[in-house]
Amino acid sequence: MNTNPISVVANDGSLLVELKKGLVLYLAHPPGPATARTIYDLAMNRFASRIQAYRSTCPGSAPVPWTPSARSLFEGTILPKLRSRMDWGYMFSDGRGSDSLVFMFHGYRPHTEAGMASFVRFDFEWSFDSNELHSLARDLIGCMHCLSGFGGYYLQARFAPKYRPDAFDRVFGLAMRYWGAEAHNLDVSVNHLKDGFKCVNWLTILGNHLRSMAPEVIEQAKRAAHSHFETDHAILLQSELAPRLGDRNRNEWLNGYAAVANALLPLQVTEHAPFGGTLWDEDNTMRYLRRFTHPNDV
Repeated sequence: MNTNPISVVANDGSLLVELKKGLVLYLAHPPGPATARTIYDLAMNRFASRIQAYRSTCPGSAPVPWTPSARSLFEGTILPKLRSRMDWGYMFSDGRGSDSLVFMFHGYRPHTEAGMASFVRFDFEWSFDSNELHSLARDLIGCMHCLSGFGGYYLQARFAPKYRPDAFDRVFGLAMRYWGAEAHNLDVSVNHLKDGFKCVNWLTILGNHLRSMAPEVIEQAKRAAHSHFETDHAILLQSELAPRLGDRNRNEWLNGYAAVANALLPLQVTEHAPFGGTLWDEDNTMRYLRRFTHPNDV
């Protein structure tokens, strides 16, 4: 595997920020057992050999080794009880400290966490095959409803409280330089994505709610995109042939990303809280999210 081109370590030598490839779908409703099983089966059919542990997304849950008996228990007893107790999602991992594989689904409670988008998340090593990522995105939108989503490069910050402020400060500088590597904090974005999409990435996904709001916008975006793929549930727009970092220090302008972003601007969120750390604020966060349509504002 080639060396990760964006990898930042803390003073104690631990990983602080790294470049990843990812795929996220934001959902209008928390997945129930049937939807979760669909996501789980799709992921396991592709990545079962890499999974080493899993845990509930309930705070304080400990990882459980992924053994044949654990898998049998999860499929037959645990997953069918999703949302009936404290567990509203699960995360699976290969256990690596860097360049890791993670997939998870999580639902927010409609009453106590109203207004938040649930999600399905896949994280991969930065060099993960882009064709595989595209194929996974097509399969997901073929079998489930979503609000919106993205696929491509993103910057993963370390979330442990000791490291988080510094990590997101480093993300700020990296995101301003590499426009194709998306600044990302799921915990923040889920509060804003019920009626708009976040920003354009290599793959940009719009579900039926957004697709029906402005059909003429969707048609313009299809013409602007390198390619597009549609299902009954969503449309997938591919900005360029392959994902790129878009290093501004090297004048790497992401023309395809900009073309799709300009077409989709009427459907983009109009507010988004800061990602974290001391450098992000509401103003520069929104200016960053519109970097492809208003480049002179960033």
